[in-house]
Amino acid sequence: MAGATRPTTVRERVSDADVSAGRLLLVAAGVLFWGWLLVSWVNRWLGGVVVPVGDPLVAPGLVEGALASLPALATYASDAAFVVQLTPNLAQGTWLTVVITGVSLVVGFFLAVPLAVARVYGRFSAWLSLAYTELLRGTPLLAQLFVLYYGLNLGRY
Repeated sequence: MAGATRPTTVRERVSDADVSAGRLLLVAAGVLFWGWLLVSWVNRWLGGVVVPVGDPLVAPGLVEGALASLPALATYASDAAFVVQLTPNLAQGTWLTVVITGVSLVVGFFLAVPLAVARVYGRFSAWLSLAYTELLRGTPLLAQLFVLYYGLNLGRY
């Protein structure tokens, strides 16, 4: 271990990092996005304290007017206003993704543990567990979704 270098700490990496305009812009965009998302979720949970539920936090007309006054960004003003108009749907979809992920983790845990126990300790159940696992892991997710949607007629919901 004589020639090994010690791993750098986070503090050393941050102090050695190149502070460029692109990196600062990326960090600012990330802080702005996650701040907006958290404020949108809290506003929705509290019943629309800041703005009514389903309305954007910033009026699309205000964004369009502000960007139209800047010559370099005037061509993107209507596009930015359209994006701002869709932000409540984006926040709702992001929260739905978080909920689906959490539920999938819990359901997956309660399915995986009995299947693993059956696979290790069972004789006949090991084959059933193996077949179930290989069926789900061996087929593409898109094929499974097609079977669920069209085969079980989930489209009516």
